[in-house]
Amino acid sequence: MARVKNTISRSGARKGIKAPRKTIVAKKVIARKSVSDKTVKAHRRSRQGVVADREIRRMQKDTNCVIPRNPFARLVRAVAQDYGSAEIRFQGQALQALQEAAEAVLIRTLSDSQLLAQHAHRVTIMEKDVQLYITITRPAWALSMK
Repeated sequence: MARVKNTISRSGARKGIKAPRKTIVAKKVIARKSVSDKTVKAHRRSRQGVVADREIRRMQKDTNCVIPRNPFARLVRAVAQDYGSAEIRFQGQALQALQEAAEAVLIRTLSDSQLLAQHAHRVTIMEKDVQLYITITRPAWALSMK
């Protein structure tokens, strides 16, 4: 059976005349009252250091890498291009292993330099703490920096 377009037929004498708009003033007034009646809870501030401790505990529980994967992969590829003439390809597992090793070295360096900062009666790690750690330990990766 063929489809036929149905047209809406209007009944009554008011064809073509738009109905007057209904005002919704009453709803707006009610809505304004309900918004103003609500009490907004004040943001409670935590004591100093509590949020930082919570963040440290969360990051220590997490086993994922802290450095994002794609920027680290770009960095590795850029360093590899500086040392080699041809484009070097990396497997995903190789990049993952490099990233985990790099983060382990970084964590060890920062935690030991934090001990040096505490020894100097400071809380903040400074560049001289990291330099002193590198001078004392003489890691293999630091020999190429000089």
